[in-house]
Amino acid sequence: KLPLTLPAFENDVVAPCPGHECHYSEGLHVGWRNLIDKPVNFPFGWGLSYTTFSFEWAGRPAAAQTANAAGEKTAGGGLFEMSVLVGNIGAVVGTTVVQCYVAFPRFSGEPKLVLRDFARTPLIKPGESAVVNLELTERDLSIWDNGWKFLRNATFGVHIGSSSREFHVSDQLST
Repeated sequence: KLPLTLPAFENDVVAPCPGHECHYSEGLHVGWRNLIDKPVNFPFGWGLSYTTFSFEWAGRPAAAQTANAAGEKTAGGGLFEMSVLVGNIGAVVGTTVVQCYVAFPRFSGEPKLVLRDFARTPLIKPGESAVVNLELTERDLSIWDNGWKFLRNATFGVHIGSSSREFHVSDQLST
């Protein structure tokens, strides 16, 4: 899978600085995050496969269950878990990387999408499927403001896909 975006146009990337002192104002909106609304040749996370996969929720994003001191399960403090059923609907054995992107609330100042988790499937035979488990921690749902600040009482978009441009299932979660 590509660890970068290959833009369609040279003008869509930040030009190198020719001087000794450079002033960049893009903040977090650099690389593939700055190209979300622009045409690209190949998006972040894109890759080829000899087979085709289907994606569906096996477990939508929900507060994680953790054990308290007595060993009883209790809701996690800002940790979310989800699972995706990935099926091989092609003709040959294959594997893929399931990618979890988070859309922060607009007020946060974060880019439109950020990659927060990913996991490779085992080899999946044609006609079979595998469950991939993903999680989001408090830090995954935090912003930097002179230290990590967890965004409480906020709603986030969760998008599961095979690249930053190809989402197969989506949902929302609230903190």
